[in-house]
Amino acid sequence: MTASPGGGPRVALFDGKTGERLGGDFLAFDGASRGGFSGALGDLDGDGRAEVSVAQAGGGSRVRVFDLAGALLAEGLAYEPTFAGGVNLATGDADGDGKLELLTGAGPGGGPRVRAFTLARGGLAEIDNGFSFDSAGRSGVRVGSAVNAAGQTVTFVGLNGRTRVAQYAIPVAGEDSPFGTDYLGGIWVS
Repeated sequence: MTASPGGGPRVALFDGKTGERLGGDFLAFDGASRGGFSGALGDLDGDGRAEVSVAQAGGGSRVRVFDLAGALLAEGLAYEPTFAGGVNLATGDADGDGKLELLTGAGPGGGPRVRAFTLARGGLAEIDNGFSFDSAGRSGVRVGSAVNAAGQTVTFVGLNGRTRVAQYAIPVAGEDSPFGTDYLGGIWVS
């Protein structure tokens, strides 16, 4: 779990079935940070254990990846150093190789840009980068990932402030407006 805007950079890990605390209670960024944070879990290095990815939800685009005990494994910028809109995170198999990658969606003020990264020597190595909707839009996007009935990983991208959701699989699956085109509240995808 990570804090919403106004909250600090504390990461707390819980078992999804039992609600029991899993250890992992640490600060992902400077303790004075209050911009809120986005988090994702997934085995990004192939060791059979999940890593914790945390990004600034506002004030920058720094992403950090930790082991479950809170040791920093990698960090980098998801977007340009001047971008201050934050980052939405997910993990998923973006390239169909059977391994998880870190998926990023630009926050408010950014275009509908999605990037995919692997871990590389203490940093992030980009493997994919593109716009999910009209590149002129500046509402940002939210990302999520799931495995469909055919065993394909499908990445979902939802616009902030709009209802369009794009689905990407290999091959590309499609796009929809599940709440109607007049709803402007945005969509959370996971």
